Amino acid sequence: MPGLLALASGGLNPGAVAPGTDLGTAASSYRHVYLGTGAAGVVGVATLVAGTVTVATTQVTASSIILVSPKTLGGTVGTLSIGTITANTSFVINSSSGADTSVVSFLIIN
Repeated sequence: MPGLLALASGGLNPGAVAPGTDLGTAASSYRHVYLGTGAAGVVGVATLVAGTVTVATTQVTASSIILVSPKTLGGTVGTLSIGTITANTSFVINSSSGADTSVVSFLIIN
């Protein structure tokens, strides 16, 4: 399922909807933003192979901020970093451990 944020007329307010709230019954002043996944997505997961993975997405730019977080740890876990970014094509997630096989989540902010 795509990510979900609540927006109010004053802008982004991620704390406005309490955790566990059924968003179908949230206040009518909120709008939902669905973040795309897949080849044109800004959120997703990727699995490291020998400590690296290339994520294909047309949404990445040279100035993108890319947030990564471990989802499922695997192998010898290292510190995550972003490597090469190829605008409109892909970006690389690296681990400081060549034996890292973790599944990582990512979010691209443009």
